Amino acid sequence: MQATTFFLSSALALSAAASAAQAQVIFFDGGFNTGPYTSSSQTFGSVTVTPSTCLLCGPTGSTALRVRAEYTGEGRFNVAYLVDGFVYTPSVQGGVASINAQIDKNLSTNPPVVSFGNSFRPLILQNGQLFAAVVPGPSLINGSTTGWNTLAASALQASDFVSYSTAAGSFGVANPDFNGAPMTFGLLQTGSLVGPGELEFLADYANFRLVVTAVPEPQTAGLFIAGLLGLWAVGWRRRAAAA
Repeated sequence: MQATTFFLSSALALSAAASAAQAQVIFFDGGFNTGPYTSSSQTFGSVTVTPSTCLLCGPTGSTALRVRAEYTGEGRFNVAYLVDGFVYTPSVQGGVASINAQIDKNLSTNPPVVSFGNSFRPLILQNGQLFAAVVPGPSLINGSTTGWNTLAASALQASDFVSYSTAAGSFGVANPDFNGAPMTFGLLQTGSLVGPGELEFLADYANFRLVVTAVPEPQTAGLFIAGLLGLWAVGWRRRAAAA
């Protein structure tokens, strides 16, 4: 029993050490006021869109990113917003094992609407191509605002990010290479209005946080496996001696 207990506790310690060896890079901006940033927008139909910084629009009256769209009829739009300082280089920092993405968002319209979809789309720019994931949020239903909500997703993989064309306003099928060229992170906001009418659309963002977890270095994994084999051998010898 002693050998078994020693083996399990030591194995758990090694497992924790191996997990700790997975480097994490954290990107964070509370109010989108530490820049610089790069934005690009595309509209289709009867809509104009303006990305900007709003000084008092945050969840505590702080600065926030605001995407404002004005519909005068049927139309759709997209805004790609890249944070120039949110850059990860796999060749230097290690291949990406996963990405955690989180943001606070408030969606509002004027006049109130019956239903409007709501999501957070983390964005990656790699080799000139955009890739977006989708994190669902509470829809705006029978009202004018969702209020501030935290939209988050954990352990996003490369397959969760799909190529996106701002010029066409559509998704493709390609995925980013988590072991390839440098990646710049940001977010994508899209919107559409079907049918006639006028509508003001506002999407406010704050507290943008990304956690990039790197793939463990090969030597770390090798040491972990070697340690487990060594512990198994010690346990086996102790059991044999006890017999």
